[in-house]
Amino acid sequence: MNIRPICFLLGGPTLTITDESGRRWCFEDHPYCGPSVVGKRSGAPLVLQPRGRSPFWRAVSLWARQGKRSRGAVAVWDEPPRLRVQHMGGRNYRVLQHQAKGVDYEFSRRRIVGARHGLGHDE
Repeated sequence: MNIRPICFLLGGPTLTITDESGRRWCFEDHPYCGPSVVGKRSGAPLVLQPRGRSPFWRAVSLWARQGKRSRGAVAVWDEPPRLRVQHMGGRNYRVLQHQAKGVDYEFSRRRIVGARHGLGHDE
């Protein structure tokens, strides 16, 4: 008797998330393997998943950190407030505002002030 192992991965319901640029992604969030982008028509995981710097991963990471909220089949996430920092020189920065309690600043955009000639820029 020749028995071959078979693996079925069911990732749960298909959700839609919109990244910061406005692109909509269909994905499923597998409890062990994490999120994977699926085809809009077929519902099967795509062979080519988004690269590591894709805005999809930032949106999904914020969605997961904010409690995986959803309205129906739409994943809901909020943009964290900008973190204001001042460039002190080299790799050193100083935080200019008090960090709000319960806000995750790891994925927030930074507003750098006091850079060259006192002009601020976003990073």
